[in-house]
Amino acid sequence: LLAAGSVPARAAPPAERGAGWVDPGPFLELAGTEHLVLEVNIEGALLRLLTTAMSGDDPDLAETVAGLDGIHAVIVDIADPARRERAERLMRTVQTRLSGGSWQRVATVRQEDSDIAVLTRSAGDRIDGLVVLVESKADRQLVFVNISGTIDLARLNRLGRELDIPGLDRVPPPAPEDGGGR
Repeated sequence: LLAAGSVPARAAPPAERGAGWVDPGPFLELAGTEHLVLEVNIEGALLRLLTTAMSGDDPDLAETVAGLDGIHAVIVDIADPARRERAERLMRTVQTRLSGGSWQRVATVRQEDSDIAVLTRSAGDRIDGLVVLVESKADRQLVFVNISGTIDLARLNRLGRELDIPGLDRVPPPAPEDGGGR
């Protein structure tokens, strides 16, 4: 299915998942059991427990986490040239499908050692979905991160550091308010 490019980039989210949820399944299929480096799934009761645990030590971060529906990350080893080609094709497919919907590409960075794409989904004046895709040529890995729920981009980098979520350190910070009253 991956080779044919017919894998859906986004399945309909279950009721408890928000509209910003993106199915990590195609990335897990690419990894299989032998090439999966990391998988993180934090949602539901675990996310609420994390919020409660943070509330005493770091109320600001707890508030950020409380607005989320889920955090999902997958890292795939793509050292094999055929898997790397499939990974690049999957990245393009996901970006194209999301961009064709209610998602907006907010950053694309092509560097010698990595390619990065950041997409957000907005509902009104708030961001309710974030996808970060990173092909690290140096590490020979593909990173997929999806955060769904009410997302505060100004706190996102810190959330990534505190919870050790791969790829969030590559998300550009929001542009400062220019006071121009747009």
